[in-house]
Amino acid sequence: SDREKEYAMAAGRGVIPASFWRPRRRFLDFLAGYVILHKIGILCPRAELYLRIELRVKKMIENGLEAETCKVYDRYADSLHRQLAGVIRNPGPTQAQPIPNLLPVSLNTVGLKEMLLYYEGIYTRERALERIVHNSRIYAKKQMTWFMRDDSIRWFEAFERQGFLISLKAGDLATRGIENMLKNI
Repeated sequence: SDREKEYAMAAGRGVIPASFWRPRRRFLDFLAGYVILHKIGILCPRAELYLRIELRVKKMIENGLEAETCKVYDRYADSLHRQLAGVIRNPGPTQAQPIPNLLPVSLNTVGLKEMLLYYEGIYTRERALERIVHNSRIYAKKQMTWFMRDDSIRWFEAFERQGFLISLKAGDLATRGIENMLKNI
């Protein structure tokens, strides 16, 4: 029964069957006829974006990225040693080398991978932090490229609150929620 499937999933057993999602999908399709969705994108000048990325990386370090990475490293140390056996430790500034993708794939997350390479002795701490900033910039560019292809997204300059709010219907619940959200930016 559906209830048994829900209990099994809540207990962490089994894979969610497609039949579990069908009623929910029908409900979402029903809502689509009554709900107006506004897709918005916020454009940020590149210099401002880069500054925010650098601040975010510093905040990640302050919030315990190294301690979190240490736990992951302890779990996967043997696997990382095998995967990175041929990689030069502490390469000079002119020695560019490809870093292989790590397994499991979740170890390739921006920030985690660079810190794991630091723990493996491939990067210095400073180099790892530089690479986190660099790879975060690349990831942000990929995201912008992806979202710019979506013609249904309405783009606004960062901090252009008035123009954005005027473009939505006055009194709309979504508008009031977005106004509250923008107050907190």
